[in-house]
Amino acid sequence: MDLLLPYTNRTDILVDLEYSIRNLEKSLATPVEVSSSVRRQTNSAAGASRQRVTVRLTEAEISALVAEFQDGTAAWKLAKRYEIGLSTVKRILRDRKARPSDALRRDSDPNSGRGRRMSRMVAEIVRAREDGRLPERFRAADVREACPGWAENTYSTVLSDHRVGNPGDDTAYFVRHADGTYSLF
Repeated sequence: MDLLLPYTNRTDILVDLEYSIRNLEKSLATPVEVSSSVRRQTNSAAGASRQRVTVRLTEAEISALVAEFQDGTAAWKLAKRYEIGLSTVKRILRDRKARPSDALRRDSDPNSGRGRRMSRMVAEIVRAREDGRLPERFRAADVREACPGWAENTYSTVLSDHRVGNPGDDTAYFVRHADGTYSLF
């Protein structure tokens, strides 16, 4: 073989190369079953140490995760709480056909992801008001303190977008007062 000639002075490399050539010839002679699936058949070397979610979480924990999601907890918060990936949480919810509670979606368009998100935020504001964590008249900073965990701009956006007389004709949940505070509608 022409490939071997440059390596004849280095016997250690020559032995390794000959071994590799024999293995390559054997593998080419062996018929290989071709899979039509584009999904990974086995765990990769990098992810082989990860256990399946059913090993890492008990059935009770998975049921609790689904129940918390249906009660309005965001999927990313569940991922953080249960120390699993967001895609794993989404797969569990999809497999269990879990949807947010109808009570949280009652005033929103079921086809609009943004509407469902705002309804959960509004439900959280209503709960904070009922629990006394939020005063009768409140500002975005009060909502941020009473309902942590939302994106920074969400606090002011949800109040202005869902006030009585909003320009986008979105569902009104809040009344804006002359002093710049809001209250529930």
